[in-house]
Order: sequence, then structure tokens, then C-alpha cells
Amino acid sequence: MPSSGTIFSEGGPMLPNTPQPLFVHGVQKTGTSTLVGMLNSHPQVFLLYETRMDKSVISKYGNQILAQLPEARKFFRNSLNIGEPYLNFASLLAEHNPKAHYRYIGDKIISLDPQETQRTIPHKVIYVLRDVRTWLCKEQIVRYYRTDLDVVPPAIDYLRYVIGSFQSPNALHIRLEDVILHNTDVFSQLSDFLGLDFSGYSDQYWKGVGQYEENDPKSYVRWFAGHPSSKVKPTGLDTQVEPLSHPFWQEYLPLFDKYFEAKSTAAFSLSDMNDDLCKLDTLMNYSPLPLEQCYKNISTKRLGLQRKSGILAGIRVALTGYPQLRSLLKKVLRRV
Repeated sequence: MPSSGTIFSEGGPMLPNTPQPLFVHGVQKTGTSTLVGMLNSHPQVFLLYETRMDKSVISKYGNQILAQLPEARKFFRNSLNIGEPYLNFASLLAEHNPKAHYRYIGDKIISLDPQETQRTIPHKVIYVLRDVRTWLCKEQIVRYYRTDLDVVPPAIDYLRYVIGSFQSPNALHIRLEDVILHNTDVFSQLSDFLGLDFSGYSDQYWKGVGQYEENDPKSYVRWFAGHPSSKVKPTGLDTQVEPLSHPFWQEYLPLFDKYFEAKSTAAFSLSDMNDDLCKLDTLMNYSPLPLEQCYKNISTKRLGLQRKSGILAGIRVALTGYPQLRSLLKKVLRRV
């Protein structure tokens, strides 16, 4: 990427000062919302939220955009280049608001497919990772992936996503645990990766999440209303676990930690990653493996809410209509 800020597309070079596509890519409950809030603290960054302008189907947040700019409907199309519609949207914003000029514009992408954000060059992607030990037992993950019945398929798919993310040539990997426990260091990583100085915006950034002026395009998508954890100071992790000893963990976790603890995308060759993907396939032999057989203790809470939940207590509320999970809750509670 030239330091002049020149952007290239499939059609050739674009004018300097044209924004560059930037995507935050992760899966549910990995800290992607918090990272969007951190990035949007900088006036030269505009991250939408699960808007998916590269799809013809209009998402909930896409409709919030269209409520403000109906003419943006033409940008919501199935696109082979995921960054193109966002660059077009940036041009529309600049026409309506001369102050709406950004160095980076993009979206938060929720997907277990790392290829979702590898369909445009050049671009920048920030992959957000979370320790699989705590990810598998978050209440939303239990509901969406039914880890109460079997942790093996989602654990394997999650690690496939993590390994695949290291194939992106222009990516930064951020761990949720570092966002919470080493927030200043993460801002330094963002500054280096994006070539932007966050020092004037990072201090108490959470107080500015959602506090945008009415004519600020960042106010168009009101994602922050449903994500209170992005509006609180990062002080501690929301989940603590004590895994049980199990052969699946013994084979799976060394593979996972190899990538989760990696410092650089250059650490792995393509053949190395392919070998590890083949090893993953053999771990399906442990399926089915219910969640209760993997943990001795789980303590979790939802950040940003007035109430706190203890050991899987939040699942009682969230799993209305899922009576089959009540026995799981009781079994884990009895171990404490």
C-alpha cells in the first residue's frame, strides 16, 4: 500500500484521499462491537455495523442507512468485490456532507468464513479472535451453535476460521482478551496498522460511543443501543472457565493456541496451515461431546448491564423456549 494514500481498484488507480476499505471480521461474542466503537473514535474512520452493502438483501442496519439516504439503495448488490459498494457510499456521503471525508470506510462482518473479507484488493481486515475455551460457553453461542449438545463441530469450524484468517495478506489480528486487559496496547496496534494517530481519541473512548451529532453519518446506524458492553470501560473479562480434562481438549487446544497466540501472519506457511486443517478433520471422531463434559466450572456475566449474572445465570433468561438446556445449567451449577 503506497504511503501516499493512493487507492487501487480492479479498474486501476483511484485518486489520493479516496478512502480505503476496512473491515472488522469476527464471530458472535468475540469483541467486534467494542472494536468498532474504538475505531469509530477516530474522525477519519467510519465503520458501519453488519450493514453488508455487498449483499442484495437489506439488513436491519442497512434499512437504518436507507432511512437517512434512500438513494444509497443502489449500492446494496451482490458484489464480488466487497469493498466497492462502501467506496461508492463514501462518495455519496461526501456529496451530502462536505465534512464526511474518511481515510477508511467499511463494515463489521460476522462470519465463520474468513474468505468473506478476502474478496477485495487492496483492503485492510482486522480479525477479532477470542479464546475458544470461553467462547463455546457464552449464552449466545450456546443458543446459536447448540454447544450444549456438541462442542466439537463449532470448535472445529471456529478454528478453521482462525487458521483461514492467517491467509489474508493485509490483516491484523486482535484478541478480545487484549482489548479488555491491554486496551492501550491495542490502540497502538491499530495506529501502526492504519497509519493513524489514535492518541487524541483513545482516552475514555467508550464515553463517545453513540454520542454523535445528528448530521454525523456515524449516527445513521444505531448499533450501539443494543450493545451496552461497547459503552463501558474495559476492566475485566466477562467469563472465567475451568475446563475438564478430556482427550478432545488435549488434541484440540495445542492446535488452537498455536494460532491464537501467534504474533504475526508470517508465522505460518500455507502447507503448515493445510496440515493443521487436515488434523482438525480427525477430531470429529470425538463428536458428540456435550458442553457439560468439557467444563468443571463456568462463570459468566454480561458487561454494560445493571444486573450481573453468575454461573451461566444469564442463560435462564436468554434461553426461553429452550427447556432442553435447563438440565445443562443445573449440572454445571452442581459442580461448583
